[in-house]
Amino acid sequence: MSSPLELVLRKLPTGIYIVTAGRGEDARVLTNTWITQITTDPPRVMMCLRPYRKQQQLLASGEPFCIHLLGADQYELCLPYVESEPVAGPEFARREGEAPLRREAAAYVDCIAEGQVKIGDHDMFWGRVVGGEILRNTEILTTAHFGDPYRSST
Repeated sequence: MSSPLELVLRKLPTGIYIVTAGRGEDARVLTNTWITQITTDPPRVMMCLRPYRKQQQLLASGEPFCIHLLGADQYELCLPYVESEPVAGPEFARREGEAPLRREAAAYVDCIAEGQVKIGDHDMFWGRVVGGEILRNTEILTTAHFGDPYRSST
């Protein structure tokens, strides 16, 4: 049973993102809800991962990563990557020097991993933003729309 504090913390809305990390055939995909911009000059973002995630090794070695912002109508795109962290399949376009891109996303942000620090039960990675684009002008998917895909009782 969840405490009142756990219940209210689950109400803090965050984006529901697909993240690819790495290049070529070794690139991995996962769903992440703990991502935010942390600086503007130069632009940087951070994301948190549990220590057992396969993307940990890729990000720790400075590999590129791509944050895919989904439209509010694209919740189903994140579901295959909640529990598993597969190699990026053919639905992701391979790009020279960048992490794979899923063009159905509403927008994307390309980053290069720069550092990490352990924070409680997660590791926080940050990266320098090197590119990005809005692919479809739409409302962006957040946990306020459907809850947190990692928790069933949001």
